[in-house]
Amino acid sequence: MARVREWILPLQLAVISGEYRLAPQVRYPAPLDDCHAGLVWMVRHADELGVDPLGDVRDADDPPPYAVPGRAADLSGVPPAYIDVGSADVFRDEDVAYANAILQAGGQAELHVWSGGYHGFDGIAPEAAISRDARDARTRRLRRLLLLG
Repeated sequence: MARVREWILPLQLAVISGEYRLAPQVRYPAPLDDCHAGLVWMVRHADELGVDPLGDVRDADDPPPYAVPGRAADLSGVPPAYIDVGSADVFRDEDVAYANAILQAGGQAELHVWSGGYHGFDGIAPEAAISRDARDARTRRLRRLLLLG
């Protein structure tokens, strides 16, 4: 896992990362079921992992912006965000709109739109120049946050 070498070990982070099966080998809803199973496992093992299992807001009809920031009407209280997306990514417009909403609310958002990048480009072509640049930018941002935080 590239993130282990780039972020987790050098920055001494604790991370839980779930795996899920991908199309076309499996069909919907199998990937969602896999993600749900990983989340259920994490909640069941929260005490031994030392994590908060999502608190009392998981079943709320109107969750706070920290729980579901993309649905928040007011983003003025969200923490600084780092958002990067490829220019050809299917989520590009939503990612750009989210960063813009944070900025309009007076918050801090660092947005990178990687020219020519598609969804998952850095995982599919990890040695491409664009992938290396994107990873380097993320690592620098994490390092700044951890040193300042």
